[in-house]
Amino acid sequence: MGFEKFAASTVKDFIVLDEIFRNQAGSIAKVQFKYDQKLYVLKEIAITESKSRKNAINEVTLLQQLHHPNVIRFYGHFWDESPRRGGATQSLFMVLEYCECGDLGRLVAARRLMLQQQGTGAGTG
Repeated sequence: MGFEKFAASTVKDFIVLDEIFRNQAGSIAKVQFKYDQKLYVLKEIAITESKSRKNAINEVTLLQQLHHPNVIRFYGHFWDESPRRGGATQSLFMVLEYCECGDLGRLVAARRLMLQQQGTGAGTG
């Protein structure tokens, strides 16, 4: 399925445009890949113990198998062995589809707000 495109990548191959989320376990950023100029989401999982490495590999395996129009597309992954914050010995980076409209939670919240506003505006006039 072409997951090898990013296998030899490093963090330096991406331009970070916006940090979406960050905590001790990793980060999520909107990025641009320098070699095709396309927008992606780069998800970092900081590996602190063998169990978290196994969980990260399981997530990659699952995402590689998912092919559905309503699921974020997985494009590939790469490892970074440089020391990380929080005692992590390495990080797994997953390259994911960037969705212009945001995540499902944001869409549901916007829809709910719109319906509430329609409900309160329906009785006036």
